[in-house]
Order: sequence, then C-alpha cells, then structure tokens
Amino acid sequence: MVAMGALFLQAVVLTTSSVMVTETTRAPPIVPENVRKRLVAREGLKTFTVVCPAEGASPLYVSWTKDGEPITSAWDRFKQVNRERDLRIKNVMLEDAGLYKCHVANGFGSANMEFTLQVIGESLKNPPWPDPGTRPGFKYEATLTVDISVTLLKSAPNCGKNWVKNSNLREARGSTKVNFSQ
Repeated sequence: MVAMGALFLQAVVLTTSSVMVTETTRAPPIVPENVRKRLVAREGLKTFTVVCPAEGASPLYVSWTKDGEPITSAWDRFKQVNRERDLRIKNVMLEDAGLYKCHVANGFGSANMEFTLQVIGESLKNPPWPDPGTRPGFKYEATLTVDISVTLLKSAPNCGKNWVKNSNLREARGSTKVNFSQ
C-alpha cells in the first residue's frame, strides 16, 4: 500500500546477474472503517479478545487504555498478544465494561481506534419469566399522551371505550380520562 506518494525502492543483489526489487512504504498507521466498535462479552467468559486491526509500516508500536487509563502489565487479567496489537481479557468481569482505545504509532504517524465493551451479567443469561397467564403482582398507573386527530360525532354523558390491538377487541378495565385540547 502506497500513501502520500512516498516510495522507496530497496534492491537486494541475489547473484551477479539477478536483482530482486521490493517496495517499502512510508505511511502512518491506518484503521479500517468497517470494524465493529461495539463489543459484547458475558460475565465469567474465560477469555475475550479485543482486536486492533490497524495496519502500517513496521515497526508498529501499540498501547491500550481503558476509560482513559493506560493498561499496563500490572493489570494481571489483561495481556497484549499478537505483537501487542490485540488485548486479551481473562475471566471477564462486569467492571471490564468500558471504553477501550488502541493507539498505534510508527515513525510516520499514529492512529487511534475506540471500542465500547458491554459486559452482560450472569443474571441476564436466564432472566426470570412469569408463568403464562399469571397476572402481575402489582398495579401500575400511567399517563399516556397520544398525538392523534379525533372527530367527535356524538356525545353522551357516559361514553364507553373500546381498546383494539392488532384488530382484536380488548377488554377495557379501570377508568379512562380523555382530555381534548387544541
């Protein structure tokens, strides 16, 4: 890959009669745009790896931060692997959720890539569900504001109400207040 029009040619003499030519680019690291930046891991997962897909002229120097704080060797569950590019997290915990940044640099520039890691707790694996047909054990009152146009054709002191959901008539319970305003 050639960037900024800069190109060096290196010639290596193999024998007295042949020459091999290779390209070396002078380019800062680049980060692909089509990378998933929102990651999800489950609490208790044995290992989870965040991959930094940056490319560029060697050598590439990579460092990682979590929520703005540098990740160092003192973080015993975190390890940089794959020539420091990837960040491996062992025994994923809820507190591992956060904003991770991969900073990549070489002699020609630098690039950053951010990832948001969401950790789903054990309790969300199998959330409790009530048995079908069970009524909720609580009463909840709510005010619903709906922006619709209504034409009142006829009125009576005690208007009835019907609720329809997916073209099915539903039983109306409780009281309903209807306020008309302009």
